[in-house]
Amino acid sequence: MPAWVRNEEERSQLLTALRSTPPPEPVRGSKKKKEEKPQPTVDRKLALLKLRDVASSSLREVLWQDSEVREILLAGLDETQPELARVLSLGVLVHLTTSRKNCSELLKNEQVRLSLSQLQSEGQPQEVQEKALLALVALAIPAFQDCQEISEDLRDVLGKAAARNRDNAQRLLVFRALWSVSTVCDSPELFFGNDKIWESLLQSLQQEEDLDVRESGLGLLSALANQQTTAHFLWGDVDDEDDPQGERVREDIFANTLRSQPARIRGRALAVLAGIVRDPQKRPSVWNYVSTASVSEDTEMSKGHEVDLGARRPRSTSSDASGRRERKGSDASATSKKSAEEQEAAERATMKDSIMAAAARTELPSVRSPALRILLELSWDETLKMSLIENNIPELLLDAWPDQRLGLKERKLCKHGHRRLVDWNKARIAEELRIERENERREQDAMQFEEDFQVMVRETPEMGQADHESHQFEDWSKRDREKTAMMKEDQSSKEFNKYLRFLLEHDRQSMESEDRRARLVREEEEAQAFAEKVRAAREQATTAAEEAAQAMKRVGGDAVLQARDAAVAAAAAAAKAKMPPRLQALFAAAEAAATGARAKEPLTQKGQLDEACKAALQVADRYSMTVEEKTAIAAEAAAAAATWTSGEERGKIARSFALATAASLGMSAEAQQEAAGAAYAAATEDIDLDVGRSSGYP
Repeated sequence: MPAWVRNEEERSQLLTALRSTPPPEPVRGSKKKKEEKPQPTVDRKLALLKLRDVASSSLREVLWQDSEVREILLAGLDETQPELARVLSLGVLVHLTTSRKNCSELLKNEQVRLSLSQLQSEGQPQEVQEKALLALVALAIPAFQDCQEISEDLRDVLGKAAARNRDNAQRLLVFRALWSVSTVCDSPELFFGNDKIWESLLQSLQQEEDLDVRESGLGLLSALANQQTTAHFLWGDVDDEDDPQGERVREDIFANTLRSQPARIRGRALAVLAGIVRDPQKRPSVWNYVSTASVSEDTEMSKGHEVDLGARRPRSTSSDASGRRERKGSDASATSKKSAEEQEAAERATMKDSIMAAAARTELPSVRSPALRILLELSWDETLKMSLIENNIPELLLDAWPDQRLGLKERKLCKHGHRRLVDWNKARIAEELRIERENERREQDAMQFEEDFQVMVRETPEMGQADHESHQFEDWSKRDREKTAMMKEDQSSKEFNKYLRFLLEHDRQSMESEDRRARLVREEEEAQAFAEKVRAAREQATTAAEEAAQAMKRVGGDAVLQARDAAVAAAAAAAKAKMPPRLQALFAAAEAAATGARAKEPLTQKGQLDEACKAALQVADRYSMTVEEKTAIAAEAAAAAATWTSGEERGKIARSFALATAASLGMSAEAQQEAAGAAYAAATEDIDLDVGRSSGYP
């Protein structure tokens, strides 16, 4: 018997009610209206509601494993069934899809896929379509992951459900489901390779679409753009004139980045571009993209203008004057047309202007953040660095550093991007200056050589002697010029290397200074956090010790028992607060001494110190400390408990307790003296139980 019912009798009754058919249609001539749709019986309706309740519980997987229930549910999706029965059956399926195991089995069932596809066709009741769409949306994730080989038909149905001719609420539901799928799907080709989904996605990017639909479509594209293989689909080859669809996608993405769009639309569109520019091959085309919408409009207007001019042009030329006037008018019109085209081309919107406007300081963080990510990706491209510098992108990145609305990591990346562009520009300017100086020196040397040669030719009386001397002079001049050039080049290289070393040293000092400041701030924060933790632990230990002492006092315990219970409670509270063993021992010792002093019959000072020492040793035994550690802990606990003494007296107390503890633990005489000296030196220092030392803290 299946586990989703209590007994077999209840299951048989429920299945009988589910199999009950509606009453037959009235015969011809009956008084009932023919427009009334058949309704399921009351028992069947209640049975379907019962199944829906079971499907919404933890028994949904067991329910779908029942073959008879599965057959009844699938039969309830048939078009011959009453509308209410189909709606209730779909409601059961929607609840079943909340289980991942059920989703895989539903998709592997061909009848389920066929029924859900048919219920999305035209002519189906609206409520049935809505319920079927909810089931499809719930099956979206496995349709793109585990069962993607057999779910192409369901993906087509989802693409049709998101088409422009559907209701906006329905399209928004589908797009948000696909958005969620795209964040976990490892095969973006399922989106771009499906014609229905891709076409619906392209329609959602149009300017006339609803804002929520556009935002969901752009969000889906931004999630897909983060994967490495999607840049080619979203931003094809700009030079490919045979790809009108790619140009349409680029133009739609660009139109959504304009400043006239709402902030949420711009942010999503810029996030898509941020994913595209992660591909190094797409960075130049994105940065240099120019809108083509105005180009096509200008072309059509210019063609219409030429037609009008041709219609108005006179065919007869009666005189030379009229011909001259005609030629003059045509030249003027061509000149005005050319100037108008140049002006419109200058005013044409570009992608770089849109990105720079989105990265401005006045923009919202949701728009500025993806724009800055785009600029940071573009700053890695060597071919674009000059263009970025000419458009003042380094200053734009540097302006993001004081913007507290952005995250710290993002601000640091902007600062590093600014430094990367500035350093590259410095190196470029230095190289250009070196080349320019080298060319000037070569020109001066050539001019000097020419002057020397002309003087030598004029002053030589004999041509043979002149030729001989000329050859000798050429050899000497060549060697001298090479030697001088090499010396000057070496000197220039030394100066340039010296300048580069200065820049590197300056950058290194700046980074070391920043690291030191960050380390000091971090150490101060850690010290404050540890101090707060120790104070809280001390308060907990004090409270626990007082409660334990009061409990022992109520049962008639003397001061010794009260002190020991208080020490145990204080040590337990300190251990619960994750304090190091040393602070646990000090807390226990302090509470033992304080409780013994507050008792009705208080302990003597010697008794208080003894109880403090025992409490500390008890903590040391619990943590299996060494003999030296136990000796030090006992001496320090006794010195800390002696709050009524001065520093010198605490040293003596620590020394005596260290000797006594070392002797009881079986240490040698030399080790006892060393332990006593160390305890005396440590006890003469100030002991602060509220803050404690960080030594020994894990």
